[in-house]
Amino acid sequence: MDKIFVSNYIKEVEIGAFQSERDCTQRVEFNVCLEIEPLVKEVDDDVDKILSYDIIIEAINFELKSRRFNLLETLAERIAERCLIESRVIGVEIKIEKLDRIPGSLGVSISRVKGSERITKKRPIINMATQQFSLMSFSSFNNDFDLMKNWISALLKSNRPICMIIESELSFYDKLDSSVKNEVALLAMDQNAWLVSSLDKRLLVVSTKAELYSGLKSNKVILFCPSQFVKQSFSGLQISKYMLTGFSRWFAREMNLKNLYFVGPHHKKCKIEETGLNQMYLHSSDWNCFV
Repeated sequence: MDKIFVSNYIKEVEIGAFQSERDCTQRVEFNVCLEIEPLVKEVDDDVDKILSYDIIIEAINFELKSRRFNLLETLAERIAERCLIESRVIGVEIKIEKLDRIPGSLGVSISRVKGSERITKKRPIINMATQQFSLMSFSSFNNDFDLMKNWISALLKSNRPICMIIESELSFYDKLDSSVKNEVALLAMDQNAWLVSSLDKRLLVVSTKAELYSGLKSNKVILFCPSQFVKQSFSGLQISKYMLTGFSRWFAREMNLKNLYFVGPHHKKCKIEETGLNQMYLHSSDWNCFV
C-alpha cells in the first residue's frame, strides 16, 4: 500500500473543554497519514494522476471552521471520517497535539480504516471547486492591449478566484488538416495565456488541475494553458468539436467550475443557466462590472 502524509501542520485554534481554553487560541499540531490504494496505471510524473495532499489540509481546515471543539478526540474522528470519503483512501492515522498546555505536548492519536463500525456517518465530499470559482473565456478580440489591461486590473481588484482561458480564433482553422487541428488550437491557447501573463506579474500561469485548484483557493487570477491537461487526460478529445464557447463549457465542467463568463466583441450582457453551470455573456468593454 502507498501512503501520503502531512506532518507538523500547526494551527492557532480555540479548542478545549476547560474555561481557561475559551475565548483564546492555542497552537495545535496535526500529523495525518493516509493509506491509499496504489494506482493501476503509471503516474508518468503527472500531478493530476495522484491523490493530492490537499485532501488532508482541507479536511483539517474544513472541520476547524465548522464548529468549536471541546475534545481533540472529536476533532480527530471528524477529520478521519472526511478523509475516508475519498475513494482511494483505505486507512488514516491521525495525531493531534496541544503545544501550549504543558512544557511538552499533550494530545490524542487514532487509527481508522474504511468500513470500520466506528466510521458510520456520511459527510459531504470536500468540493475544492466551490460555487465561488469562475472560468472566464476570452475571445481574441482585436488584440487590444489597453482593453486587456483594463480587464486584468478589474479582475485583480475584484479579489475573486478566477481562471482565464484565451481562446484561439484562427480564421483559417477549418482549412487545417485534421491531424494538426488539436495541436494548433491547444498551443494557440497556451501561447495566448503566456502573452497575457506578461501584462501583470500577479497573474499566475498554470497547466495542471492541481495547480489550478491551489491557485483558486488562494483567490488568484489564473491563466490556464490547456494543452498538457487535454493531451494527458483526454487524448481522444477532438478540439475542433469544442471550439470557442463549446470548448469553454466542456472545460468548465471538467474542472467543476460553476460560473462561466464569455467575453467578446459581439456579446451583449445576458445570463444563461444550464444544469450545474451559470453562464454570463459580456461585451469586451464590460470590464468595469468587476470593479
